[in-house]
Amino acid sequence: MLTKIFKIKGAYVFYILGLFILLSASLVFTKAFAATDNISGSKPIEVKIALQIDQISDVNQKAENFTIVGSLIMQWNDSRLAFDTVNCNCKEKLFDTSQFEKFTSENKVSWPRFMFYNQQGNRWIQEDIFQVFPNGNIVYYERFTLTLQAPDFNFLNYPFDKQKFDIHIVSLRYNDTFVYVIDLENMKMGGQLGEEEWNVGSYSTFVDTVTVFGAQSTNSQFTFTFNAHRHLEYYIFRIFLPLFLIITVAYATFFMKDYAKRVAFSAANLLTFVMFNFAVGSDLPRLGYLTFIDSLLVLSFVVTAVTVIANVFLKRLDFSGRPAVVSKLDNIIIWSYPLLYIFGLGVICFIYFP
Repeated sequence: MLTKIFKIKGAYVFYILGLFILLSASLVFTKAFAATDNISGSKPIEVKIALQIDQISDVNQKAENFTIVGSLIMQWNDSRLAFDTVNCNCKEKLFDTSQFEKFTSENKVSWPRFMFYNQQGNRWIQEDIFQVFPNGNIVYYERFTLTLQAPDFNFLNYPFDKQKFDIHIVSLRYNDTFVYVIDLENMKMGGQLGEEEWNVGSYSTFVDTVTVFGAQSTNSQFTFTFNAHRHLEYYIFRIFLPLFLIITVAYATFFMKDYAKRVAFSAANLLTFVMFNFAVGSDLPRLGYLTFIDSLLVLSFVVTAVTVIANVFLKRLDFSGRPAVVSKLDNIIIWSYPLLYIFGLGVICFIYFP
């Protein structure tokens, strides 16, 4: 009986001892985590963030992405990284990324890791540096070249479309550890962006929160948005002016009295339009829907083809000896042709620019 009691008491002792060890380990882990990240319940560290866009090197309409060259600047303060200039014999400490990783690991602190959320492919970092100052201020500077996804591109009104370019930077630390604040002082859009097709307008920035990888907590996100529209000179002289001349030549054939020459000229004009369509087709984005310029080309093709059909029909009537009917139809076509084309153009404009 006594042996049995001792066995029960011994079991309770081992059970209590196990609980004590488990609680001690949990406490140690919590302290270590708090030392590495922000202390639970304390105010998150504010990270001032700024983006400087120096060049837009490419806008790929078919792949729906764009490439930029820019600089990223992040600033925050962590008193745990403060140091004495006398012991260091320096005014600041400079690190590259690998050195700073080792430095923060040795001091058991974290830093606001980030990613470009709409990044496509690899980011080529030309130069990066961490500056740590005696009071614990840290400045991170990075010069990069990066291709970004732009799934919101909408070319429906091409080439009169206005596009929005978004750059999303997401913190890989939870919102209770680091939060972004906008650094307007260092924010900049370059004056010579190098993209000749686009006229870049104003930019805007904002900070919000997102959930990354289905996590329970939220992460801070910085968004840099700029708008752009196309320079129209190229499209006016390369597409709209030649198209207007082709339609005008097609219309001019109705003023010829020789119906055989009418057919020849209108057929040649149709072939000219087909060649023109092939020439400009390589410059147009291949999309799953018709853009404004696609619809305009379709309308012009139909009108040019109808011109050939109408002239062939008039030639047949003239050949069959019905000049009065031919003359009457000629008069109707001469005034109705421009009206119908303008009406079709108006319908297209109404659809795309309501």
